[in-house]
Amino acid sequence: MGVLKWIGIGLAGLIGLGAAGLGIMALTFDANDWRGFVASRLSSALGRQVSIDGALSIGWGDPLRIHAEGVHIANERWSDDPTFFDLRVLDALLRLRPLLQGRIELPEVRLAGPDVIIERNAQGEPNWLLGGATTKAVAPEERSELPLVESLAIEQGRLRLRDPARDMDVVTDLQTLTGGGGGGRELTLAGQGALNGKPLRLEARGGPLGALIESREPYPVRLQTQVGGTQAQIEGTMLEPVQLKGIDLKAMVAGPDLAEVLPLFGFPVPQTPEYRVAGQVGKKEAVWSLRNLEGRMGGSDLGGWLALDLGGERPVLRGDIQSNRLAATDFTGLIGAPPPQTGRSYPTEAPGRVLPDTPIDLAALRTNDLDLSFVAKDVDMPYVPLAGAQGHVRLQAGELVAQPLKVALAGGGVSGMVMLSGRQPVPAVRVDLAMRGIQIGPFFQGTPLADEMAGTLSGRVQLAGQGKSTAQILGNGDGRAAVEVHGGRVSSLVVSALQTDILETLGIALSGEDVPIPFNCIVADVSLKNGLLTSNTLVADTQDTTIAGRATVNLDKELLDMVIEGNPKEVNLLGTQVPVFVRGPFRSPEIAVDPSEAAARTGVAAALSTLLTPLAGMLAFIQPASGEETPCNRLVTNIRDAARKGPRG
Repeated sequence: MGVLKWIGIGLAGLIGLGAAGLGIMALTFDANDWRGFVASRLSSALGRQVSIDGALSIGWGDPLRIHAEGVHIANERWSDDPTFFDLRVLDALLRLRPLLQGRIELPEVRLAGPDVIIERNAQGEPNWLLGGATTKAVAPEERSELPLVESLAIEQGRLRLRDPARDMDVVTDLQTLTGGGGGGRELTLAGQGALNGKPLRLEARGGPLGALIESREPYPVRLQTQVGGTQAQIEGTMLEPVQLKGIDLKAMVAGPDLAEVLPLFGFPVPQTPEYRVAGQVGKKEAVWSLRNLEGRMGGSDLGGWLALDLGGERPVLRGDIQSNRLAATDFTGLIGAPPPQTGRSYPTEAPGRVLPDTPIDLAALRTNDLDLSFVAKDVDMPYVPLAGAQGHVRLQAGELVAQPLKVALAGGGVSGMVMLSGRQPVPAVRVDLAMRGIQIGPFFQGTPLADEMAGTLSGRVQLAGQGKSTAQILGNGDGRAAVEVHGGRVSSLVVSALQTDILETLGIALSGEDVPIPFNCIVADVSLKNGLLTSNTLVADTQDTTIAGRATVNLDKELLDMVIEGNPKEVNLLGTQVPVFVRGPFRSPEIAVDPSEAAARTGVAAALSTLLTPLAGMLAFIQPASGEETPCNRLVTNIRDAARKGPRG
């Protein structure tokens, strides 16, 4: 908005300044013979090199008639484009009497072929501040200070907006710009062009030019634009359009994906489903706000407020977003995977890979800051009984931190923090999440298994890694993850879906009846070192059998290698049975049983007593401050007792 204001002020001021000089010189000189002198005076006034290459003529009278061809204004020295403003033809009428009183009144202005470039360099310096040693470029403070242009027409114009810090390069053709002060004619603008390769269309309407300058009534404005599939509309009034005060505007933005346009302005936004949001636009000093926000994104409703603070070193987007119903699949872009509603696929390192390999946008992390709170009263995710979520996200100088982060899940919840730092050449991630009191049964709501599956899950995940995508971060990360489930049961319908010989191999007795199989405790504790996940403890304890396993998972190559052995309690707690193997790529692992004697002697179950120390340590890792007695605590005692007694003959 500020750039457009400066464009209008600069163009009108240039015409007025040049017209005033030309008008005075016309009293005594042939203007066409004094083009160099006029250009020199304009160069001194604007602080830029000005040239007039074509015809220059002045028709004496009141109003004064001015005609100029081939007007050029040089750009800043740092720009790759040497010209700031090109104009093929200028035709203008200038009233002399107001000019003597210090006012510029232009009954008619026609600009043919204007070509303007508005840009910043990498350091943020603008090119549109004009003013030399004798003239200081100052923005008008009041509407009355603007030049009065009663009728303005622009033909075959071109406007370019460029900002490398925001990866912005907009080229717009200004097809028509007409308006009038009398007769209530509206100021209209229509343009088309491109924004970073995407087609752009623009249409703007305002009240009469005379009303912009002379009236004290709110000035009406309406703007519609389309970039690719994204559409935006702003409509309302401004009490002080020059100062951008007294703003009463309603805004609406809709499109197929927020990532289509917002990253162009420096805000890191993942892929999203189709959206539409609307709200009331306001401004106080350097802060633009969007209040009474209402909208939808995919299957999620959105409300609350947003505010963009442009007064600091970097823009800061603050806000408080609420949702009555949030669809979790709308936000899978946060891990580099597109929302399923879009039908798009995310990039992976090679065919058959699973982990998302979407590059993290470092430039977007470093350009702007964020300070957002969010609350979702209800979260919908397929097959996952989420009940709500809340958190606070801060992005400052390239480091994004979500803390606190809380998700209500199946009677319990997940809480902790997630950090993504883009301050170094390769992004870094740190995760610390705790799971408490999550019930297994609600995961099967709406199915025949709902009353037959049970258990309480707790756990903790810690991860640290570096990489340019989710796949790379996991592929070289370090950390630890552990879960324990106690007091549960597994439906016989699930058991019957598995290979019976595998279950019998593990020592699980099948009654043949539709009766759930109870278990005392299931624990899994794994360590991650440079992308290689290694099990410390894998144990499942039922009434009849203790099942132990070991596993290695290569997250870099996406390969799984796991072996599981069962130990029926009635025979020997430390006995060895035929193992079950789970091996292969993440996308299609294979489950197999090898009854050969060599394969059977893997030693996983024989070394069950060595699990005592890591198992006890894992429980402390999951619940460091808890003194709760659970079946998993009792499993530690049972293993200790069995180890002391030794194997039975």
